Amino acid sequence: MPTIRNLEGRRITSPRSKSPGLIEYVLFHPEEPRVVGFQVQPDPVLYLINPPVRFVRLSALEITDEAVSLVDHKAAWGSSAQKEMGFSWETTVIWRGMPVHEIGGEDVGFVGDADFRSSDGTLRAMLLTRGLAEDAAAGTREVPAERIRGFDGDMVRIERIRDIGLEGGAAAAAGHSAAVAGAAAGKAARKAATTAAVAGKVAGKAAVKVARESETGRKAIGALRTFGKKALDAMALEDDDDK
Repeated sequence: MPTIRNLEGRRITSPRSKSPGLIEYVLFHPEEPRVVGFQVQPDPVLYLINPPVRFVRLSALEITDEAVSLVDHKAAWGSSAQKEMGFSWETTVIWRGMPVHEIGGEDVGFVGDADFRSSDGTLRAMLLTRGLAEDAAAGTREVPAERIRGFDGDMVRIERIRDIGLEGGAAAAAGHSAAVAGAAAGKAARKAATTAAVAGKVAGKAAVKVARESETGRKAIGALRTFGKKALDAMALEDDDDK
């Protein structure tokens, strides 16, 4: 099954015309836990001017390990695609980086990745992350599709997951190499915490706050997609000083 991380950055090919461009983000249904399409950045005109992004329906593509191909040009994007789907592209959601909350429970991290069926976009599972440092130390959790409820306008909601064990992490891989990885991850996580202005479990709330207070805000067109991108930015773990 394709995953969010595996698809972001891949080029869409087309046997009938030039490539629509590179996949920037995987887009989810406004409420339901399923992928509906992609935000795509067309190639620059004359290598200088970036055209506006476009949105391509999942159903118009064929996804394999080797390629992402446009196979149905009819209603692949634009207003015709929106009409057939029954909702606007502006209401779709970028899940990767979105805060995750247990129903009747607590914040449990962010969406780190997810894999889904390319035929209809339904999820198989979602990977939770709490940042490099905590993932390296304690491991990550994989949430099965039957416990994922969808997006509620603020965050992704899931059922209780306390019975799902952590996988990987330093605790499961004892030795010097794990300690070194944890130390490096800790440095990156400290910068992420500074970016989000909080640490640990409050990071999710900070990401939400950043998105809500953005100048584009929740009132602008594309607010939900902007919201997801802001959450990703708030989680950024890349240390520019090490470049």
